[in-house]
Amino acid sequence: MNINRIMLKISMISLLILSVFIAGCGALGGDSQTGEVELPLFTEPVEPPPQATAPQPEPTTPIMPTQAPEEIVPVTPPPAGDEGFNADKIITALLIIILIIIVLGVIVWIISLFTRSDKKAAEPAPAPVAQPVVSQPITENTHLMNASPAVRELYSRYVELIKSYGPVSIIPTESRIDFQARTIFSSVSIRLESLEIQLILPRIVQDERIIRVDTIAADKYSHLVMVDKLDDYDAKFNAWLGDSYNQGS
Repeated sequence: MNINRIMLKISMISLLILSVFIAGCGALGGDSQTGEVELPLFTEPVEPPPQATAPQPEPTTPIMPTQAPEEIVPVTPPPAGDEGFNADKIITALLIIILIIIVLGVIVWIISLFTRSDKKAAEPAPAPVAQPVVSQPITENTHLMNASPAVRELYSRYVELIKSYGPVSIIPTESRIDFQARTIFSSVSIRLESLEIQLILPRIVQDERIIRVDTIAADKYSHLVMVDKLDDYDAKFNAWLGDSYNQGS
């Protein structure tokens, strides 16, 4: 709510209160010409003081009174109709109370209009509904997307070698590409300049191209072979690949 709306509300409320105050003062006033409020006068009548009994004069000497009796001032009693508020003043007071209630209701209604408009302006726009992310299926191209042409050629040559041994299923996963006959016997991880090929062999093999050997079972050993050129697919490698295919068949 800006400062202009605040000042407008304060001005309207002040004018309404001032109008109600003036109307109330005019209705409760006594004399329409002088503006003075007549208040009921309650005066109790003053009882005259008891008169003193003059002593009986002696028969011989008459006694003259030395002081005249006090004068009694009659007090006019107040009119009976001026005691308290009459019926007209009570009705006027009730009408003023009803007027005040109506004015306050109008003030509250006006303030609610301004407040409602300010709330609507301050409400932020609804956030857009997020669309569900549709995951794309993982394929061989998913792994080869950022590979160099040399790495793509190394992978294609490896697939040809595997298929020369018999039927095989190629199963791309999030982190690697598995090759399965009856069971998975080999896996390939695509690197920027090379391939990491995992071969499951029935025995442990020692070679400079084998960077790690893990034991899976009594006759299953995982060998991680690093291949970075086509010449690495030599006779020794083909022998390892044949043993691995037979292990999974």
